[in-house]
Amino acid sequence: MLQFLGISWFLQMTIAATSETFTLDIRAGLEKALDQTLNRPSAENFDACTFCGFAIGVLAEQLGQSTTEEKILEELEQPEILHVLAKGRFAPQFLCGLMLSGCGESLSDPRIELWPMDIPKDKPDVKHWPVVPSGKPTLRILHISDLHIDRAYKVGSEADCDFGNLPKKLCCRQYQGDDPTRPIKKQAGPWGTVASCDIPFQTFISALNHIKNTEKLDLIYITGDLEAHDIWAYSKTTTSANIKNITDVLNSFFPSTPIFQATGNHEGVPMDGMPQHSMLNYEKYSPGWLYSEYAEAWAPQLTPEAINQTKYRASYAMSIKKKLRLISLNTVYCSQFNMFLFLDLYDPDGTLKWLIEQLLDAESKKEKAA
Repeated sequence: MLQFLGISWFLQMTIAATSETFTLDIRAGLEKALDQTLNRPSAENFDACTFCGFAIGVLAEQLGQSTTEEKILEELEQPEILHVLAKGRFAPQFLCGLMLSGCGESLSDPRIELWPMDIPKDKPDVKHWPVVPSGKPTLRILHISDLHIDRAYKVGSEADCDFGNLPKKLCCRQYQGDDPTRPIKKQAGPWGTVASCDIPFQTFISALNHIKNTEKLDLIYITGDLEAHDIWAYSKTTTSANIKNITDVLNSFFPSTPIFQATGNHEGVPMDGMPQHSMLNYEKYSPGWLYSEYAEAWAPQLTPEAINQTKYRASYAMSIKKKLRLISLNTVYCSQFNMFLFLDLYDPDGTLKWLIEQLLDAESKKEKAA
């Protein structure tokens, strides 16, 4: 289902964004493929590999025409994927093989071999996690991940929504044009629903209130994915507001508890869109705005050095307790859906090299790393 929806969404957005650019016969072919996909009774027999290859092949063909390429890139509000196609010139089988399991020829492509890096030798043997002796100090840590708060969640709306209308793939919402006379098959509950829905904001608030009143915490970890799953609507404005709001709410509930955060792939605009500094036209597609938002929101808990590290690659490291170092790593640099990595597939911004250096430094100072 994920492949079905993801590729369908990609193709629909491409058609909409390039409505004035594609030739009529190309557009007709894309629209026919999309219509056949969306009107299937189920996605069980959907051939995502064939569909992906067709869609990317058509785009690559159009982008091969220099007069068309610039026009497409100018018209799109989020032209990142077309920028990658235009500059990378990859075969459709290669890109589909990287994005979808079991597709294409990516497994034999040298560009996805292990990244070259120097890992120190003669390291001590890995030991089993020790049992803390009775009476020794411990830390009680709250770890929250993948909140995916839906600000548009509507109690009582349809939780079993019709996937025939692609933008409604996120349910528990009221959409413009909904038929008010249509019977609701499954109502969205007040605290969330087991369906293709995210959670309402009030569930987040209720959970924090319960934790505040029942738990004594030493640290809080927030490991990203604050956004709802309406990836077609992601924008810098809403993402920035979401980061600030959620951080402020957390601080209001736990004003005296250190809160440390990490980025999620859903904070990218577009999702997973985090290129490295060496990429051609980096400034045009730079996630620097996001890293600056993180640095500002997280600053009360970070050292000046950690703030600068965050602004550069959305990763940081710092000592948070005696002999304990925290490392927050931007793992979106390793995401198979980070399209920018297809232009350069080796250790973006030297992030793994930086991680190795941090671990070595912690080891030399006899610090634990978390």
